[in-house]
Amino acid sequence: MRIFLSGLIVFCLFATTFALNIDALTPEKRSTFASDWLETGKAYYANKKMKKAKNCYLLANRLYPMGQVGEEARTLLKQNFDIRVEYNPDEQFGDYIKRAEKLTEKRYKLNNYLMALEIKQDNDVLHKVALLYLSLEENDKAKEYLQKALDAGFPEEKVNPSLKKLLQE
Repeated sequence: MRIFLSGLIVFCLFATTFALNIDALTPEKRSTFASDWLETGKAYYANKKMKKAKNCYLLANRLYPMGQVGEEARTLLKQNFDIRVEYNPDEQFGDYIKRAEKLTEKRYKLNNYLMALEIKQDNDVLHKVALLYLSLEENDKAKEYLQKALDAGFPEEKVNPSLKKLLQE
């Protein structure tokens, strides 16, 4: 029964992760999935399922490389498998921005920009996030991110005209 439940949990995790496009996941969901994959990897490792453990650690790092989960996944990969996965915040930030700019689906674009903001608060990215929220008719979020952009030094004269209306509300 225990093996069946473990298998069912892993199946559900795989199905959920791969049924969804990774770009469809918000930073919060990516962080949660990464944590789940890390714990699943630890369970596999404890049960001597090394290949599965390694793949779980790699996926945890891919889902959310910043923060404690990503750091722990990289440490376990290095200690247990002699695999070194580098994390360069500036490079990762750039990768999220490039990915966002290639995407056409607004939510996916937004999620990648939000992932970049998990690494570093950039006034231009904050402005882009405000615009995306506005286009998704989430005016409160748009206003929140516009204010963050301005607080981070985004020039008021460069604010998109459609966002300027929010400042007047």
